[in-house]
Amino acid sequence: MSGSKSWEKVESLRLELQRLRRSVSSFPPETQQSIGNICDQLENSIEELTSVRKEVLIRSEAVSLLLEMFTSKSSRREYLNETVQQILRWSGCRCVGIRVLDKRGYMPYDAYAGFSREFWESENWLCIKEHQCACIRVVLERPDPQDLKYLTPYGSFYCNDTLAFIGEQSEADRRRFRGVCVQAGFRSVAITPIRHRAEVVGVIHLADEREGMVPLKLVEFIEAVGPLIGEVIYRFSAEDTLRESNEFLETIFSNIQFLVAYMDRNFNFIRVNRAYADAVGRDPAFFVGRNHFDLYPNEENEAIFRRVVETGEPFTVYEKAFVYPDHPEWGVTYWDWTLKPIKNAEGTVTGLVLSLVDQTPRRRAIDSLRHSHEQLRNLSAHLQTVREQERKLIAQELHDELGHRLTALNLDLSLLAKKLPSDASQLHEMVNTMVDVVNTTIKTIQRICTELRPSVLYNLGLASAIEWQAGDFRKRTGIACDLTVDPDDFDLDQELSLAIFRIFQEALTNVARHANATSVKAGLRKKNGTIELEISDNGRGITEEEIAASDSLGLIGMRERVLYWGGDISIRGEPNKGTSIRVTIPLRRKDSDSDKSPGS
Repeated sequence: MSGSKSWEKVESLRLELQRLRRSVSSFPPETQQSIGNICDQLENSIEELTSVRKEVLIRSEAVSLLLEMFTSKSSRREYLNETVQQILRWSGCRCVGIRVLDKRGYMPYDAYAGFSREFWESENWLCIKEHQCACIRVVLERPDPQDLKYLTPYGSFYCNDTLAFIGEQSEADRRRFRGVCVQAGFRSVAITPIRHRAEVVGVIHLADEREGMVPLKLVEFIEAVGPLIGEVIYRFSAEDTLRESNEFLETIFSNIQFLVAYMDRNFNFIRVNRAYADAVGRDPAFFVGRNHFDLYPNEENEAIFRRVVETGEPFTVYEKAFVYPDHPEWGVTYWDWTLKPIKNAEGTVTGLVLSLVDQTPRRRAIDSLRHSHEQLRNLSAHLQTVREQERKLIAQELHDELGHRLTALNLDLSLLAKKLPSDASQLHEMVNTMVDVVNTTIKTIQRICTELRPSVLYNLGLASAIEWQAGDFRKRTGIACDLTVDPDDFDLDQELSLAIFRIFQEALTNVARHANATSVKAGLRKKNGTIELEISDNGRGITEEEIAASDSLGLIGMRERVLYWGGDISIRGEPNKGTSIRVTIPLRRKDSDSDKSPGS
């Protein structure tokens, strides 16, 4: 039976009751009284039904209106502003606001009408984590005992005489209320929760300076439409979040600096970002619908793309070389790129996302830097060669010129001593002193010549030169030096032998100057096609700062010599345990003398 037909029967019953009252006038008084009582009861029931029907109609119209507003409004703010106006009309209250809880726990007014600016500024930033008031407890669904008398079963707080309410509270209970509504002069206040499913997402706030403006029926009516408002808030919020996310992702996609392309499983472009298009001087729309390998044919890359589609596994490569077929003048470019599959719910690959980072500038800069380092290393090696040549010349000059002259002077002094009278003791003493000075000078020149150009290295080879240097170190410093050489002889490139000798010489010099050591262990050996030199001491131990210091010229020189010959050097120190140096250099034999020359 439809609602309209049922209501027609109710109206017919009302008319029948009126006719019945008129028709019993001739009945005895007692009968008239009984029939009148029955008619009164029926009419009261009809009035109650009429009132209920009106409420149902009002609620139905309200729901229909709210639904219609949802379909016609484009944003949550617009919808809630219109909802506030409708609640003002339905309630008759002068002030209405809708608060929406945010993720941080604040519950600002998303829409309101009637409240003063001062009230809004005081109440707009209530926080469920920081404040105490009835509206906070409605949101948290944790009422205080003094709230219970004013709560509906649904959880709404309503009061039609706030002054009386405050008067009932103890001083301690009053501190559980902010009291801003009372201070603003509102005598009637209602806070109704807005729920989305079981979760409170906001409240509807009704307020009026007049008493009795929020009766229970009105509060129940607001409670009835609250879930619909909550659903709309949720949907608009979800749409706003989705729209904001899409806008955010679109901004990232459009402005991100690396190149991104989205393709279907057949490698046809669906979309590219601005950076991808700019890399080849095109508009992003140019790529849509075109096939990647029609534009950039490459059998190796196409095989990789097909493997990703077949396996569903992503692929990443670093600094992969690529030549643009339509721009050969750009030369070889280098790219880090990743290809990731996009899968549907069944796990089938439906598309691909290609992201690329241009490493060409970095690669070219590294190549340029490597070339510069190579030039500097060659220059350093050339300077070392020039330095050794100068040392050789100086040693020859000292030996040939100054050494010969001092030897001649020594002979002359010996002859002079023989010709002096035997009783000229003072003159004999002076000549003997001069002879001692000349002999000392000759020894000094010999030592200087040896240091400038170690003849033992050129005459007897690297192993003998290392042994001689170790013995000389022991004599000069008093520091024990235990040396192991295996094999006894090394048939090496002369320049390489000189480099290894100078490294050993510099390492011992550093021990003497800085290590505070009492013993040194050294080893020179051939191993796996390389020559290895190890020096360790028991001194204080070099620090990382000293190893990396820019003024550690001795260490820098050692590194440069090793790197020039394609070797490795390791320098490590342990506090109070000593320093160890390990050098490994590929062997270079005289019979396979390389075109690479330190002086070239």
